[in-house]
Amino acid sequence: MKFVAVAFVAMIFLIVGCGEIKSHQNSHNQSESDKTEFEINISNGSLVDGQERLVVTKDQNVRLIINSGQDLVIHLHGYDIEKTIKANQEDYLEFHAHATGRFLVNTHALLEGGKDGHDHKSHSSTEESENLLMTIEVHPK
Repeated sequence: MKFVAVAFVAMIFLIVGCGEIKSHQNSHNQSESDKTEFEINISNGSLVDGQERLVVTKDQNVRLIINSGQDLVIHLHGYDIEKTIKANQEDYLEFHAHATGRFLVNTHALLEGGKDGHDHKSHSSTEESENLLMTIEVHPK
């Protein structure tokens, strides 16, 4: 009889525990699908008719919908995210805003062979191939 009682308690524990895990996974998946989106149009490495400063809240999922007239690399400093953008093809740069602060978004021209013209060791503003596109501010909750 003691064995049946222990087995019953173990079964209830597993059912309740699995239900909590499933519920947690569903809430995580819902938050992943809730993205804050911004449309970014670029011409000659510069922003066209858009916001030069985007503001989001910490822990938001952010999607930049990017359209460019030429091949380039877009770089979100601080998050160290780079994305190669092909001319005249809509593309996305997505990230989870886990760090607060003000982050620069630069574009870098693509050189022959598809390499970007950005020296990752040097972030001086005098580089010809690097253009400040915008800033993204991530505010605390």
